[in-house]
Amino acid sequence: MKVLLKYAGVFILFNFAFQSIFGGNVDINVDVPANAYIGDQIVIRYDINRITNKISLTDSSANFKVSYGPSISSYNTISTYNGDSTMEKGTTFMYGLVAQRTGVIALPQAIIMVDSIKYVSKATEINVLALDSVDKVTVNKKKHFAKLLFSSNAVYKQEPIIVQLKVYSTSEPMSIDSVEMPKYDDFLQYDFTPTQIKLQKDTINGIVYNSAVLSKLALIPLKAGDICINKVHLTCNILTPIQKEKPSLFDRIFDSGKEELISLITDSAVIHINNFPEHQPLDFNNISGKNLVISTKVMDAVIFKNRPFELNIEISGNANLRFMCEPDIHFPAHFELIKKETCNNSNINGDHFLDTKIFHYEIQANKSGIFTIPSFSFSYLDLDLKKYKRLTSKPINVKIQN
Repeated sequence: MKVLLKYAGVFILFNFAFQSIFGGNVDINVDVPANAYIGDQIVIRYDINRITNKISLTDSSANFKVSYGPSISSYNTISTYNGDSTMEKGTTFMYGLVAQRTGVIALPQAIIMVDSIKYVSKATEINVLALDSVDKVTVNKKKHFAKLLFSSNAVYKQEPIIVQLKVYSTSEPMSIDSVEMPKYDDFLQYDFTPTQIKLQKDTINGIVYNSAVLSKLALIPLKAGDICINKVHLTCNILTPIQKEKPSLFDRIFDSGKEELISLITDSAVIHINNFPEHQPLDFNNISGKNLVISTKVMDAVIFKNRPFELNIEISGNANLRFMCEPDIHFPAHFELIKKETCNNSNINGDHFLDTKIFHYEIQANKSGIFTIPSFSFSYLDLDLKKYKRLTSKPINVKIQN
């Protein structure tokens, strides 16, 4: 759950802060899971849209033990899109808390100082559950467990991350009862979860497990800093064979075992997001990727004057291209642009996110002859080289017949 919080205090002081600090509202967001189990580490995050390192928490020692924190990360970025620049500033504070009792409990409030002005977050609650709050058996972690698997835990802004939720069991999983997924508010999300859950065999430390992928996402980080991914809580039904000293033939054929409801919890994770390097080129397109290529194709074999023809420009590679700006193409003077369209095709190959963006143009020439559609270029952050790289298309020669 996410709670939008604003400074509450003397109106005149608030109004002064509103006008003087970067010309906008001072907002605090609190991010914390809706539920947690007693004894689990709860990650709570306070985000403020200002640069500061001064924070304290109200006393909550009767309810929570602070296991770590504060972890502090700040960002100060300027984004340009279609010629418009936007500045974003902010600081993220993260704490680890361990609940000391069950029930609906008030979390500690953050007291954050910005330019000698105190901002206090609004009260937020969490529902702390007992470990036996669901009807389940005691889970043997060597026999049953779940994992969040990340393709990388240190990336650049806009670099795709593949995350899978995978469950493992020495028994045969029957069905998933409930799943409480973490929030990915600081990411764009593309869902590639299989429509049907398929079992496969995995061997870990010499033990053979039945495993299944329950969720598969591509995450595109939107801001720099350390981002905490909370634990996943899930319950599932498994089929456990009934052990008998002398099973009869009837038992072997018809007794498939008994169903048990178990609860599984993954570990939490922290993903470090690096900001774009300094000295961005003017034609930088806010893309982090690798293996990017440009291909161009005139779709018509023969082109006549005053008749429309089609041109496709395709950009593909291991990058998120969905929000890529349209190429700056200067068509010849005798060409008229009738229609343009764009489409994307994204998929996953193993731990690699693949994206293709096609710019489709319908053009008409009002004069015959041989014309050249000039090349265009853009820059992106090459993840193999760890530096900016310019990609340039080839010019296209077009013969227009009478």
